[in-house]
Amino acid sequence: MRPLCIELCAPHVTSHQRTDKDGRTVTDWYIGQNLRAHEENGKFYVEHPNLDAPLHPHINEGTIGMITMVETIPIAHDRETGVYQHPKFKNICAWVTKTISAGKEALLIRIESKRPRIEEVRELYMLIRTGKIRPVESFEEEQDGVTKADLQQTIILLEEKIDNLTITISSTAGKLKHVIRTIKERGWWRSTRWVRGTLTSIRDEIKHIYLPKEKRDRRTQ
Repeated sequence: MRPLCIELCAPHVTSHQRTDKDGRTVTDWYIGQNLRAHEENGKFYVEHPNLDAPLHPHINEGTIGMITMVETIPIAHDRETGVYQHPKFKNICAWVTKTISAGKEALLIRIESKRPRIEEVRELYMLIRTGKIRPVESFEEEQDGVTKADLQQTIILLEEKIDNLTITISSTAGKLKHVIRTIKERGWWRSTRWVRGTLTSIRDEIKHIYLPKEKRDRRTQ
């Protein structure tokens, strides 16, 4: 797991200037006496090892401005991409998107918390990872508003229809082979009534099968 990034409240950060080996003046930033921070665009940050590690004694609710966590999980954890919120605290949000990690597709989870509690960040992360929460805003909805769940259900229904059509086609092919064999053995006039009855049965089986328009047009040309 990657280290967390903790943004510090500026009033609690102190500066110390020193001269490096090249004679240049360098400013170091600290919180407390010995916890070093880094500055970027006027904001100050420290790294925190992981979600389970205790906070440094100099970091508390008064010194934390924001907690940011970025982590990737295998795509095998099929989680819906989108914006998530902590069930209790709306100022703890997560963005789940797809990415590439080690050459494989993965999910990228970015959590930002304006509450100064690591345990609450961990709660949201685990809810997402275990699939116990859905996004408040999904990135997987189509333009017509069809959700991923609806699309999956449609796929299941289409697969069932394909299975039923396969059975019907197989049964029909068997009957047609039998008709051809019977005609060859008995001759057309001796098997006319039976052939007509069998063909009527086949017609009834396949009359509800509709080809797409472009295929019907091609068939009738």
